[in-house]
Amino acid sequence: MKNLKRPDQSELDAMSHAELCGLIMRLFDVQEDLESRLAKVEKNSKNSSKPPSSDGLKKGAAEPRQIGEKPTGGQKGHKGVTRMMVENPDVVEALYPIADVCECGCTLDKESAQIKERRQQIEIPQPITITTEYRKMEVRCQCGLVHAGEFPLNVTRNVSFGARLKSYCVGLTHGHFVALERVCEIVNDQYGVKPSGGSVQNWTIQAANNLAADYVVNQQAIIQAKSAHFDESGLRRDGKTEWLHVATTQTHVHYSVHKSRGYLAMDAAGILPTTKGLRFTIIGNPTGNIPIVNMPCAMHTICVSCVIVNN
Repeated sequence: MKNLKRPDQSELDAMSHAELCGLIMRLFDVQEDLESRLAKVEKNSKNSSKPPSSDGLKKGAAEPRQIGEKPTGGQKGHKGVTRMMVENPDVVEALYPIADVCECGCTLDKESAQIKERRQQIEIPQPITITTEYRKMEVRCQCGLVHAGEFPLNVTRNVSFGARLKSYCVGLTHGHFVALERVCEIVNDQYGVKPSGGSVQNWTIQAANNLAADYVVNQQAIIQAKSAHFDESGLRRDGKTEWLHVATTQTHVHYSVHKSRGYLAMDAAGILPTTKGLRFTIIGNPTGNIPIVNMPCAMHTICVSCVIVNN
């Protein structure tokens, strides 16, 4: 098949009927060979127009950067940040000469020392835990009635964890995407206490319930906005692939999880059909009854471009 040469028009005109039939059959052989080779290649976001979210958990190693592709160090356009000295440092440590006597034999008067140079170093405090014991006190009146104090609502029986520690764990899992087991290990390494993964999950649910009212505010703000953007990405829940749908403006964001992709899932979130302003989305508008601007996904465009270049 490698010796198959593309004929020009004059060569085709000079071929007999049998030669033309033979050329056509050879082309069919080439097509079948290519189809069989392509069938053996599993399609993913790198060799097809499929989105990266469809790759699931079967992701290969990242491609190394080619030599000379980008210069080392700070890239063009990167804005550097210079750390500035503070006027009132928390700790001042004066560094006097080690020797008390000069080479000439005179005693050094350290009381007359002047500042020659200043340097500052930023450090974090050593992590410690603070255990607070709450004692419920009671007072008996002369009439015999007993009056007792009340424990705070977040202080449960025996030993419990405080609000700051709970917030720290939730922030690690959902702000920095650290796995539950790693969160428990990090807290144990830093503070010497190890909450269970189930506890961190319960704190996450508690945080979500506390933010429910704010979430409704975000939803209504997006509905009333002049414009909103909608997108989706795959995630794993209970070992299965589902879809995280997001609606955003410059100031508000709303997430929802659904088993399906596309318009129906965003409809279930209760934002897309009722949004007052213009909607920018890549998920399509099958009903055609709302003003949607279909935008090409940047990642999809990059994937398609890579396929074209590689092939």
